[in-house]
Amino acid sequence: MSKKVLIMTVQKAPNFGACLQAYALWKYISDLGHDCKIIDLLRPYHSEFIYTEGFDTFCKKERSWFLNFRIEYVRPFRKKLRYIFHKGTNNANRTIPSKSFSQKLFDEFNEQVKYTKTYRSIGELYSNPPQADLYITGSDQLWNPTQPYALEPYFLTFVKQGEKISYATSIGVANISKYTKRKFALWLKSYDAISVREPEAASLLQPLVQKQIAECCDPTFLLSKKSWEKLASKRQIEGKYIFLFTVGDGSSVFDYAETMGKKLNLPVITNKDDFKNFGKYSFKIKNDIGPLEWLALIRDAEMVVTNSFHGCVFCLFMHTPFRVGISNNRGSRITNLLRLVHGEVLLLDNNNNNELNVPPVDFEETDKCMKELGQKGQSYLLQYL
Repeated sequence: MSKKVLIMTVQKAPNFGACLQAYALWKYISDLGHDCKIIDLLRPYHSEFIYTEGFDTFCKKERSWFLNFRIEYVRPFRKKLRYIFHKGTNNANRTIPSKSFSQKLFDEFNEQVKYTKTYRSIGELYSNPPQADLYITGSDQLWNPTQPYALEPYFLTFVKQGEKISYATSIGVANISKYTKRKFALWLKSYDAISVREPEAASLLQPLVQKQIAECCDPTFLLSKKSWEKLASKRQIEGKYIFLFTVGDGSSVFDYAETMGKKLNLPVITNKDDFKNFGKYSFKIKNDIGPLEWLALIRDAEMVVTNSFHGCVFCLFMHTPFRVGISNNRGSRITNLLRLVHGEVLLLDNNNNNELNVPPVDFEETDKCMKELGQKGQSYLLQYL
């Protein structure tokens, strides 16, 4: 019997991994014949977002004063500097298109997905919540207490009637405070089932609830390798190249990418335009891309250098050789992924003791592991669909 299903996730974000994981969960459930939509709740970085009193940014209670200062003052200032720098640069390696073109590609991709009406504020969502048989939180770092938005909606506290489950939701931090534990325990009490993406998240949350917490793979694993290959766009770069894809501070892998480019006599293509770090590197910037172009850049690369979880995931799907460095709180999800597919050898040494080669990957074996992980996630969801 068909169900009405609503997903609460990171939607319409200008982030490749977030965008594709949201699409994957929606696509899998929709293809089963259910009426599935993603709840279109704006977040503070959207220009049309309206603040609702009482729903404060959760992370201010969790972050240090220094991190709050960086997020609220330093980052906006750096964005202005980046704009000024790019406006006047004559660097031949920089081909900086208007950001609106990249955003247009994201918008075109998101048009494939069905959404509810747009909720410009949390108050609007809570006063008139959409109705469904099943509500799903997931995936991505929706329960990360350092995120710059209120967390209550991502624990589905607006739901008045209907089943509530989470799918492969991530916390993204190694520890949470007593205050956070109290809040999470309260909000999780009404869930019918809980699944998280990493074992560390399960360990943190299990003492807070009575029901057993399951571990499920990222939603991207719910779709097949052929599905992702079919979705990717046409080739983006003529000739051979190395693709450097980083999120956050990716400086830990810059030197390795530069050295590999020189060793293999290949250009290093990146979508990131970080003016502070790229001055001493010969990277060629291509950021006029959306999710489908990003998939193509991974598919057609001779190798990928990354510090991204989803960067690793799609290298595995596309059978593209890669090396990965870990930094900050991204380490656990990447090491867990590589452990599950027996790919620990692909990790770069943080001490820069890295051999200038790309260890061979048994993609036949990784395909088998990823298929099994996907089937486990499907089995969890099918209990409630």
